[in-house]
Amino acid sequence: MKPKSTVWYPTITSSESTLEMSGQDDPIRERLQGIFDEQIDMVERAIKEAMDGDQVPPGNPREAAKSVVAQLEGLVLFAKLFNDPAQLDRLWENSMRLLGVDGVTEAQTAWAAPSGQ
Repeated sequence: MKPKSTVWYPTITSSESTLEMSGQDDPIRERLQGIFDEQIDMVERAIKEAMDGDQVPPGNPREAAKSVVAQLEGLVLFAKLFNDPAQLDRLWENSMRLLGVDGVTEAQTAWAAPSGQ
C-alpha cells in the first residue's frame, strides 16, 4: 500500500469534505455554505474593485466570484487527487481568463503566487 501523501495544499475549505458532509448534517451543510459565501464575498469585492478600475470587463461580479472560487476548489481537489501540486500552477492565469482579461500570461500573474513556489 502506498503511504499517504504529506503534501499540504492551501485552501480555505476542502471540496471533498464539503461534498461528503453536505448531505449528512444540516448544521454542517449550513456552516460549509457560510464558509463558501465568505470566500465568494471576498473575491466579489476584489472583482468589483477591478471592474471599477477598468481592469476587468463589466459583468456580474457575484457570478464571476463563484466561478473563480469553484475553479480554486476544483484545482485543489485535482491537486490532492493526483498528488500533484502543479495542478495549481495556472490558477491565476485561468482566473484572469474567466474574468475576461485577454492576453494574460503566466509571467504577468506570477505576482499572485506565494514566494518560494
